[in-house]
Amino acid sequence: MGQLPQRFQIRNSNSISLAAQVALAGGEPVVQGIAPDHVSELRARIEQALKADIVILTGGVSVGKYDHVEQVLKEIGVEFFFDALAIRPGRPAVFGMCHDKPVFGLPGNPVSTMVTFELLVVPAIELLGGHPPGSLHLLKAKLAHPVDEKPPLAHFVPARVSWPGGEPTVEVLHWEGSGDIGAVVRGNCFLVVHESKLRLEAGEMADILPRRGLF
Repeated sequence: MGQLPQRFQIRNSNSISLAAQVALAGGEPVVQGIAPDHVSELRARIEQALKADIVILTGGVSVGKYDHVEQVLKEIGVEFFFDALAIRPGRPAVFGMCHDKPVFGLPGNPVSTMVTFELLVVPAIELLGGHPPGSLHLLKAKLAHPVDEKPPLAHFVPARVSWPGGEPTVEVLHWEGSGDIGAVVRGNCFLVVHESKLRLEAGEMADILPRRGLF
């Protein structure tokens, strides 16, 4: 905390946002800090993290030269169930089990991290807390303007819901991709554009995924 990023470094916003999301979902965050891009040190950090009920890693799960997370998880015996999602943002996400504990490898870009946490980790926290399995917690709101997304994936678009005249109305916010955390800060939900219907018209009722703590 308080350090200036050096060359090829970025600020660690994900630890802060994930800790907040864990707390809002009813969990107790245990922040392990930044693991360097070295296999041996990354393995030691993950083995330490396995003392908790759920392990969440962010970054290092894509196809970059130093993305070692999936390799290390395989070496310590994680049984994988998937290593990608047909969503945007958040495609390079992995999930597995190790010693009967859920292990999530979330993408490093902050918007992707927030979305995949809500989709993947929240249900795990709820199940461990004794809640019965359930569907994603979506609400409905009227679209303020048309939306047309591609490619054919499920899209989670930063948006803002307001209640003019008492009716929930959702407006998509301008954003520059999965690294644009500023767009998420300006919003209070994600508009969900399903793969089966990528074009939505103004006035149509659409699904939204609320952001915890803002509704």
